[in-house]
Amino acid sequence: STRVAKYKEAGCHHIYADQDAAMKMDTFLRALKDHIDKAHETINELHQIVASATSIMDRELSIMLERANLSTHTVDHQQSETDQGIIIEGSRDEVYWVSDYATMMTAIFSMLEKDFQMQEKIVSALGLDTPSEPLQNYYLMWDLRPFIDERVVNEALEILGK
Repeated sequence: STRVAKYKEAGCHHIYADQDAAMKMDTFLRALKDHIDKAHETINELHQIVASATSIMDRELSIMLERANLSTHTVDHQQSETDQGIIIEGSRDEVYWVSDYATMMTAIFSMLEKDFQMQEKIVSALGLDTPSEPLQNYYLMWDLRPFIDERVVNEALEILGK
């Protein structure tokens, strides 16, 4: 009917619909905040893993340097590179050093950390009073993930053989 159309055109709506929308928005915001909390825990765990990998890399590089210093004073200059550190066979029959893994882990951790910080800022800025233009920008940023370099992630997955 025309009366209903004019009523809706004037911006009138039912209170229960507004309350329902507000409750849904609140539920979604809580779910996003839970996501951020879990992501924060994951970032902290990754930070510990990267620190461990860096420590292992430092030890391996120290061992390699010691061996290099010892071998410069001996006739045994033909020592193979595989005897000078830990290597890992990749999925493409390439050899990867522990330092390659540690560097890759650090790069990916840095990307994830920046992506998490962006998500955290977006979620903290969301609310019932957030205008639609910033919401569109937040959606675009969340969807594009500008801090994640897919080439680096794909290279890491390839090295791992996945």
